[in-house]
Amino acid sequence: MRVLVIGRCLPDARNPFFGIFELQQARALANAGHDIVFGFVDGRKIHRVRSFKPVSQADSASPVEIRGQRLPVKGLPWPIVRSLRTAALRRVVDDAVAVLGGIDVVYAHFPAMTLTAPFIDHLRRDGIPLVALEHWSRVADGTIPRKRRPAAAATAAYAYRYCAVTPSLAESIEKQFSGELANPVDVIPNIVEPPQGMRDRPMPAADDAAHADFRLVAIGRLISDKRFDIVLRSIALLPDDVRGMTKLTIIGGGEEQRTLERLARQLSIEDAVEFAGRLDNADVWPVLYESDAYVTASPLETFGVPVAEAWSAGVHCVAPDNNPLRPHFTDENGTLFRVNDANSLAVALADAHRKQPTLSRERISVLARERYASTSVVARITGIFEDAIAAK
Repeated sequence: MRVLVIGRCLPDARNPFFGIFELQQARALANAGHDIVFGFVDGRKIHRVRSFKPVSQADSASPVEIRGQRLPVKGLPWPIVRSLRTAALRRVVDDAVAVLGGIDVVYAHFPAMTLTAPFIDHLRRDGIPLVALEHWSRVADGTIPRKRRPAAAATAAYAYRYCAVTPSLAESIEKQFSGELANPVDVIPNIVEPPQGMRDRPMPAADDAAHADFRLVAIGRLISDKRFDIVLRSIALLPDDVRGMTKLTIIGGGEEQRTLERLARQLSIEDAVEFAGRLDNADVWPVLYESDAYVTASPLETFGVPVAEAWSAGVHCVAPDNNPLRPHFTDENGTLFRVNDANSLAVALADAHRKQPTLSRERISVLARERYASTSVVARITGIFEDAIAAK
């Protein structure tokens, strides 16, 4: 199948994660045998995108061909930006046709952000099916900028499927575009799986929690929105016996680190908390495998990749009750608590500690990998592509 995958940008050394979800799926589709061009129009500000030079290259990690346009015009009047983006997207389509000999389907990520309504009209006139996958938090919370809403509405009206990465985001799309949706909304999760060298690593046996440290891990940017302060306060509120054996590793860096270090000292838990700093993804997985539970207090996530990563490593997760993956929480794989409530989180952590001897890390891992592994996600996407082409 000849597929043009549209993402936000091409990840690079300065911004290794911006655009990574899109490129990761493009690579997985190519590795499954599809002919893939990864296209993008990078419209960020000039201090981030310092060139108008087009991109034409082979991906170093997969059979994907990359065709994109740098377009650092953010801040110009929106009608101008929309016109330039539309023209650049059409050039990306032309480049993809030259590479592939034709396009069977366009698969667009973050469509409210990456597409324009005039471009979608061109796809309609050219008879190219569109499948879209929304990740954007501004769609999740209903705060889509007015200038971006026409692209989202046009996606809803034309796409064979306007998909979402979580059930809660799918519900938000259905609510906001109920009168414009031409087809049902499906859920396609992000691909989440251990690095190749760790996929066959045996799961640790459940510890006897009465005689072992309770090893927690938290992952994310150290910014106020992620509410790591609630995690620290909850540890200080744990019953004495649990608090005495609790060890927390925080992976990530950011402007709040010194504030959080100071708070840990004020709460007299500094000996129980390790700030590990930013780690490469490959170095995060060993920490997950060595942990008993993953904890997050972030009150607003669109997907929550670390939760899925922890599950894939067989780790029990403690998360707010508004977590977007909450439909997949079970008594074994997770414990929910009231959002923004340190007392509720302390109770949830104590409960997670109590559960440790009875958990099957193997079962937690198997269920997560069935849902988030590249083979599972690609099979789901491929089925939608085939139906979209058949309905053309």
